[in-house]
Amino acid sequence: MKNSKLKLGIWVALSCSASLTLASPFIDDSHLEFETESLYLKKSYGDEGSSPQAKKWTEDIAQLLKLQYSSGYLYDILGVDFSYYGIGKINSSDNSEGISYNDLFKGGESSFSKYGYSIKLRAYDDLNFKVGRMESFHPLLKSDSDGLPVLLQMAQVDFDNGFLSLHGLWIEKGSEKNSNDFVYFGQEDWRSGELDKKPIQIIGGEIYNTNYSVYFTYGNQEDISNYLLIAGSYSYLINKSFYIDLGTKYRRKGSRAELGDQHVDMISAQIKAFYNNIDFAISASKAEDAGAAYGTMGVSWSPSIIHGCNDDSFYTSGIISPGSHYGEATYKAELGYSFEGIFDGLHLSSYYLLGNNFYDINEDENEYGFKLRYYAPFLDGLKFEAHYGKQNINVKVDDWAWEMDQYIEETKINITYTALAF
Repeated sequence: MKNSKLKLGIWVALSCSASLTLASPFIDDSHLEFETESLYLKKSYGDEGSSPQAKKWTEDIAQLLKLQYSSGYLYDILGVDFSYYGIGKINSSDNSEGISYNDLFKGGESSFSKYGYSIKLRAYDDLNFKVGRMESFHPLLKSDSDGLPVLLQMAQVDFDNGFLSLHGLWIEKGSEKNSNDFVYFGQEDWRSGELDKKPIQIIGGEIYNTNYSVYFTYGNQEDISNYLLIAGSYSYLINKSFYIDLGTKYRRKGSRAELGDQHVDMISAQIKAFYNNIDFAISASKAEDAGAAYGTMGVSWSPSIIHGCNDDSFYTSGIISPGSHYGEATYKAELGYSFEGIFDGLHLSSYYLLGNNFYDINEDENEYGFKLRYYAPFLDGLKFEAHYGKQNINVKVDDWAWEMDQYIEETKINITYTALAF
């Protein structure tokens, strides 16, 4: 009997030890990322045309905090992620005629927080599942970057074997960047007032290597909106000091609210060259005319929680302009310089954007600005960024002898520090 108890004790001890050994990657591979950001944002607007409007502006100073915990995998299968996002208003002001162009806060709020969480499952080394409320960087879901992110309640599956990647997403709810209230994607019935839930469904994939990539993705929200994006890129190294990146993108957008039963196509291309410390890019795009419809090639999911329009996935967008209005032909040039060896970590660039003949009226735009980025070499994770942009839009309607000469300015400064707590 004593031997049986001894054997049982040894078996339990060995089992516990094995469990701890198997579970240890869940703890050992966990990490907590801490990020704090000090933000200054000013936007102003004015019109010097036939119906002039005095300059209006909104100015905000805010402090942001982001905590992101990611566990390892329990038994190499199951893990969890948690995130916290907070923003507090330090100062906010506008002139007497100002409107709130900065949508960092909703209503009279001075601070708010939002939370994300997800469960992740590793089926194989190449296949992963994730479900929960989280931030997404997918080009059909990415919103602008001021303030807190848009969070989405969704399920996601990813396959990646180092040459081919595939993904699928099912998005049910979302919260705007200035709110933690999650609402269903869908459309309200105008007769009953009830919400007809219609989730966003996205599939896509990429074939890639070190110097080329072919990417596609398609999103659909039943009879509300659909979107197709196909992109290709190629990098060519001429010598140690000089290489070029070539890229092209095709988009097709359908939106019943904006376009009725028609679709709008857009094609764009970019050539980017790097020579020693200098980088130069030139890009062009053309969006199809949509008749009397007004809008851009940004996504139009309903409700309009996501504002994915002027981001890195558009070659010809500026700080302010999306560079993708219906019917618009857009051209953009950008010149940058890295001060490595002179002022390590500093990069400065400027750009000029020209767009014309968009919508079904004589409407043109131009925009110019600069961007400054500094990664502190003395403290890993410390980053300083600043940008300024000014967009000018001119509209002439000869039949009315009327002209609009509008300008929009944006100044943004942010200091970010990111570190791993463990």
